[in-house]
Amino acid sequence: MDPSGQRPVANDDAIATKRGGFHWPTFAVDALLVWGGGLLANILNYVYHFVLSRALGPDAYGSLATLLAITMIVGVLGSSVGTLAMQETARLWVTHRDGAIALFGRTVLRSAVFIGGAVGVVMAVVAVPLSAYLHVTDRLAWAFLIVALVAGIVAGAARGSIQGAHRFVGYSSSLVVECAVKLVLGVVLVRAGLSVGGAMGGVAGGLLAGIAIALASLFSARKQSEDGYRSEPYGTPALALLTINAASMALLYVDTVFAKHSLSGVAAGEYTAAGLVARIIPFGIGLVVPLVMPKAAAARHVDGAALRRLLSVAFGIGTGGILVVLAIVEIWPTSIVHVTFGAAYAQAALILRLYAIDGSLLALGMLGSSYLVAVGDYRIGKWMVGSLALQAGAMALYGTTPESLIAIAAVGNALIVPVVAVLVARSLRGTPQAPAPRRAETKHSRPERV
Repeated sequence: MDPSGQRPVANDDAIATKRGGFHWPTFAVDALLVWGGGLLANILNYVYHFVLSRALGPDAYGSLATLLAITMIVGVLGSSVGTLAMQETARLWVTHRDGAIALFGRTVLRSAVFIGGAVGVVMAVVAVPLSAYLHVTDRLAWAFLIVALVAGIVAGAARGSIQGAHRFVGYSSSLVVECAVKLVLGVVLVRAGLSVGGAMGGVAGGLLAGIAIALASLFSARKQSEDGYRSEPYGTPALALLTINAASMALLYVDTVFAKHSLSGVAAGEYTAAGLVARIIPFGIGLVVPLVMPKAAAARHVDGAALRRLLSVAFGIGTGGILVVLAIVEIWPTSIVHVTFGAAYAQAALILRLYAIDGSLLALGMLGSSYLVAVGDYRIGKWMVGSLALQAGAMALYGTTPESLIAIAAVGNALIVPVVAVLVARSLRGTPQAPAPRRAETKHSRPERV
C-alpha cells in the first residue's frame, strides 16, 4: 500500500490526519511503539549491567563502565549524523516525498561509514595512552571498543533516517535487538573467561545486529518516484549539532571518567553503580525524546499550534516520570542497590539520593535541548559547553570524593535548566513554518510503519 496515496476520508478522527499535525490516536500508537520498544531495550540494557557487574566484580566492572562511557561520548558523532538525517527525512515524510528517503539514506550512510572509519583509526592510536591513564589494560576490550565506536556511528545514521520517516516499528526493533544480542553475547563471552573484553564483545555484536534491522527498515519500502530529489551538503548545522550532542553526552559521563582516575578501583565501581541507577531518570526521558524529535521536526513545517501541544504533552509526561523516580530513590536507596547490583556494591546507596538529583537536572536539560535541536535552534550549545568546561575543571581540582564529584556535576547541570526554559519559550513565539508543497496540505495518510 502506498502510504502517500490519496484515500477517501470520512472524518479526521476516524480515518486519518494530516502529516505533521497533532492527532491523539496516531500519537498514542506511535508512543506505544517508541516507548514500548525503548523501555524494553532499557530493561535489557540494565539487566546486562546487573548481571555482568556481579560476574566481574566492582574493579573489573569499573573498567567496563569506563569503556562504555567512551562509547557514549564518542558516539555523539553518530547521534549528530542521525539527528541531521532525522531532520531531513522528517521533512521528506511530512511533504510526502517518501521515495526520496532511501536515496537520502544511502548518502548519509556513506558519510557515517567514512566518519566511523576515521574514528576507529584515531582510537587505535590513542588506545595505548588511554589504557594507562584509565588503568584498563585488556587489549581485547579495546579492540571491541573500536568496533563498537565505528558501528555506533553507522547505527546512529541508520536509525535517524527511519526515525524521521516515522518508521517506528523498525526503529524500536533495532534498539531491542541490539540490547538483546548485547546481553546474551556479553554473558556468554564473560562466562567463557574473556572478562571485560567479552563484555565489550557483546556491545559490538549488539550494535551490528541493530544496524542490520535499521537498514532492513530503511530499504524495505516499495520503490517510489524520487521526484528529482538531490541531497544537499549538511552545512553549518552539522557543527552545531556535534557540539550539542558531544556536550550533552560528556555532561552525562564526565564524572565517571574522573571517578575512574581519582578513586580506587572498588570505589570507582561503586560510584559507577550508583550513577547507573541514577541515570534511570535521563534514560527514562530518553524514551520520550525519539518520539518528540521527529514529530516536532515535522510539526514545524505544518502547524505551530500542534508543535506547542506536542511540547506540553512531552514535558508533562517527562516531569511526572522524574518526580516518581525521585520519590522511589529517596525512599528505598539501599534496597534498590541490593536488588540490582548486590551486597558487594552496598556503599553505592550512600550517594544514590544525591546522584538522583543530578540525574533529574540532566533529564530536564536533555528533553529541552532535544526539542530545540529538532526545530533547528542550536543556541543552547554554547551554554552546555560552558557548563562542561566548568565541571571538568572543578572535578580535576576538587573531585577527590564521590560526594564532591556529584555536587560539582549537579551545580553545573542546574545552571543549564533555566537557559533551556527561556530558549524553549522563545521558540514557541511566532514559530516560522517551513515551506511545504501544496500537495502536502491536501493529502491524507497514516504514518508509515515499516
